[in-house]
Amino acid sequence: MATTTHLPVIPINPKEKHAQPIIDYAIEENVLQHVRANRWLAIDLGSFRVVRFNWVVFSMASFVLWAFVVGVLASEKKDSKENGALQEFALWKTWITQNFTWLYIATQDAWGVFVIYMAFSRFGHLKLGKDNEQPAYNDATWFSMLFCSGVGIGLYMYGVSEPIYYYRGGADNKLFK
Repeated sequence: MATTTHLPVIPINPKEKHAQPIIDYAIEENVLQHVRANRWLAIDLGSFRVVRFNWVVFSMASFVLWAFVVGVLASEKKDSKENGALQEFALWKTWITQNFTWLYIATQDAWGVFVIYMAFSRFGHLKLGKDNEQPAYNDATWFSMLFCSGVGIGLYMYGVSEPIYYYRGGADNKLFK
């Protein structure tokens, strides 16, 4: 007799989905339940909260970041005054762009197919919010807001970077493969 094993399923009762209390992380005691107390730094001026952070993570991340920045800015080629690290990063960027653009396009296509699948699967009608709440905006308004934010991001990003890219590239822009 063959036994079948089933994956564990988390039982979810939709009526009780909001029964768990919401944790307010603005209260120090709630934060300290999830963070080691000796690594947590909190500085107040009277009743005004000035700083709250994990000093170990902050120190290590700052050290790595600033060591990298100083190393890049201080590097020079021996035969010229040009910054060798910045030139090397530019070569890496060109190589990655020319050789891995297909991967970026493929992942975006996979993401788009996944979103379309989710929209037409049983999860497409999943309601975000309480059962008795009405949506704040209709579908056309949501689409308009998302479309306008996408156009705005494109204008801010490419409105400056694309002209500068073509201006600095010039006729002697090298292609590497």
